[in-house]
Amino acid sequence: MRRSILRSAAAFAPALFALAILPAAELHAQSSPPPSFEGLGLASGGSFFPTASTTASVLSRDGSAVLASGFAEDGGPVVDRWRVGSGWERLVSASIFGGAAAGGLSEDGLVALANQFYELQSPLAQLAAPLGRGPLFETYDSVLCPPGAFGRRAGHLGSALSSSGDAAAGSVACQPFQSGSPPESLATRFLPSGAQVLGVLPGDSASAATGISADGEVVVGISTGASGFRAFRWTGAGGMEALPVDPDTTASVSADGTGVAGSSIAGAAAYLWNEGLGATPLGDLPGGTTETRVAGLSADGSVVFGRSRSASGEEAFRFTRAGGIVGLGDLPGGAFASRALASTVDGATIFGSSQTGASTAEREAFVWSEGTGMRRVLVVLAGHGLPVAGWTLYDVTAVSSDGRTWLGNGRSPGGVEQPWLATIPAPSPIRACENGTDDDGDGLVDLADPGCNLLQLASESPQCSDAIDDDGDGAIDFPADALCQGAWDDDEAANPASSCGLLGLEALVVLAAFRRRRGSPARVRSAR
Repeated sequence: MRRSILRSAAAFAPALFALAILPAAELHAQSSPPPSFEGLGLASGGSFFPTASTTASVLSRDGSAVLASGFAEDGGPVVDRWRVGSGWERLVSASIFGGAAAGGLSEDGLVALANQFYELQSPLAQLAAPLGRGPLFETYDSVLCPPGAFGRRAGHLGSALSSSGDAAAGSVACQPFQSGSPPESLATRFLPSGAQVLGVLPGDSASAATGISADGEVVVGISTGASGFRAFRWTGAGGMEALPVDPDTTASVSADGTGVAGSSIAGAAAYLWNEGLGATPLGDLPGGTTETRVAGLSADGSVVFGRSRSASGEEAFRFTRAGGIVGLGDLPGGAFASRALASTVDGATIFGSSQTGASTAEREAFVWSEGTGMRRVLVVLAGHGLPVAGWTLYDVTAVSSDGRTWLGNGRSPGGVEQPWLATIPAPSPIRACENGTDDDGDGLVDLADPGCNLLQLASESPQCSDAIDDDGDGAIDFPADALCQGAWDDDEAANPASSCGLLGLEALVVLAAFRRRRGSPARVRSAR
């Protein structure tokens, strides 16, 4: 039973390990996409069945491409890619006796990793089909399989892709055609130059890679033998090393490769390992049964998110070494149940799904941050003026690197279940006099600092108190420069005529404070 995960990875053998690579001319370049909301519809000739674990779950870091798993009209599994400006395209498809799985997307969405599995009982002609196409593909039989390659085929499973798309992590399995049992697999890093088998931990017989860092230089996964599963981390310098964590645990890697997190098969134990800090258990939420399952971690490996069980029920969590495991709550309505599925790169904002009705199928997407708590994504998007009326948004499964583009699954006003993609407006810059920080180190913060220009609220070190002759008239700062209305003035060169006097200045203070409460620009008119 302990080999079930590795064997399930090769349950259909061999596999078509597919990389779809677009020409550079087709790159969708859009450095700052405008706010938008779009239902992505259905790929032609098929239908999707949205759940938290399937359908649209992979988003390129720039937010321009989506990878989704689904089923064709004949019931066969497929993997499709959607891109801005061109819509859906079919990458791989399998018969109803086979399988297909999404692997990953490069940062720009031009490279897509997908898997197609053939059933063991397939005719020899199908088993002998080409294993792949593109620069990362070869038939690796004679290179990777044991001596006596006649009658053997290497099955490839790609599980993760580097940011550039030049490296993929997965596994290779060798099997005689005559054998009816699933083959053992070996963790492998796929490169343009060929496949690099990473081996197994001492005493083990099989392994599988489950994650790869953004630069492709760190691979994580599991190795198995008589003693069970063990999580590993591989680097070019150190090779494959066992992580000092509980046995039978999975492994996911942070984008920078310095953090690894995972949970046991039964969810009874979860951990975070950081380079230089070692491993720490995540624990679980108080009051519930012992179960913690990791969904992912931040880009630097400092934040872990997933789901645990509290006294209230299944609950999304966020973990840091400083704060421990923290429950994020759930949305009102229905049974208490929430799951964290994605985060921004810094781990400060968590996304997922929460049950809002009597059945588990009645769920809504949430977004959580420490300052706002858990909110309905539908309400947040509507607040940005995006056209979401009539939609039911089930979940958020991925977020772009800038945090602005969110991918999820839902139901349109017409009742069609499909993936959706939303881009929220870029946040307004936080000025020095509105950020709650003592930017100039004088012990005074924001409006309490006389250096804050009450007209513009932009700087704690304005021109009329910066010890510089900013306007070149030979006079420096207030009161030496007659054009300065005060030390707080951020313009030595010119100022609007004003007869406000002291009362006008107090009015500016009130307006500035009011502006901070409202979060909207202050408009101040001079008295005449």
